[in-house]
Amino acid sequence: MARYAFAMPLRPEAIEDYARLHAAPPAELLSAISRTGVRNYSIYLCGDLAIGYLEADDPRASLAAGAALPVAIDWQEQIRWLRADDGPLVELREVFHVD
Repeated sequence: MARYAFAMPLRPEAIEDYARLHAAPPAELLSAISRTGVRNYSIYLCGDLAIGYLEADDPRASLAAGAALPVAIDWQEQIRWLRADDGPLVELREVFHVD
């Protein structure tokens, strides 16, 4: 199992919309995320950054598989306007961990 974290800049005026949409994502999306092998997935807000954390056997492969699913493509189209830019997620480097 590997851990993966990312940061995604949000438009400051869209932060509350981002939080609201993620408070009740479609059940089909949640099921799809699980089917890709992603576990223990959380997103936190820090100012205008969405900070995500997830675990998977191969996080990059799981993210790529999820990004190709129709339900995920639809979801990303719905929330695209919330992002400050359309660039890739910024991968965060782990420098400390304790169980």
